[in-house]
Amino acid sequence: MGTGRGKSPLIEVENAREYRRRMKAAGDSLEDLKQLHKDIATLVVAEAQQLVPRKNQTLAGTIRPAGSKTAATVKAGSKRVPYAGMIQWGRKIWPSTRAAKPASGRRKHPSVYFPSLFLTEAASHSEPEWVGLYIEKLEKSLKEATGEA
Repeated sequence: MGTGRGKSPLIEVENAREYRRRMKAAGDSLEDLKQLHKDIATLVVAEAQQLVPRKNQTLAGTIRPAGSKTAATVKAGSKRVPYAGMIQWGRKIWPSTRAAKPASGRRKHPSVYFPSLFLTEAASHSEPEWVGLYIEKLEKSLKEATGEA
């Protein structure tokens, strides 16, 4: 199990790659897996909408689900709301230590913003619901693939 920080998964399904390979070999296009992942991400988005820190509705309006064949992803932020990552993960210095020195001559200075982890907590709070949905749908698709249904 990953930490949920950065690109490591919050929950990792063992043998998921093999499952996808076998389902594809059986003639499944895996489109139902994309939809399953999007449904799971939608459950997390509903929880995240309640946990997101609000000064206005701007950040809450950018939280959206995404599903692929391999993962359920919840995204937040946009070009107009570039601070979503800072709200989620926090920061210690401004501007970023990775960024180039600002042209205006400003200097880097401590600007502590503690992480709110609203997306991570949303995934944790809704975990019983989406894990049950995931298991149910995978068992159903396995039964259909093996002809037991």
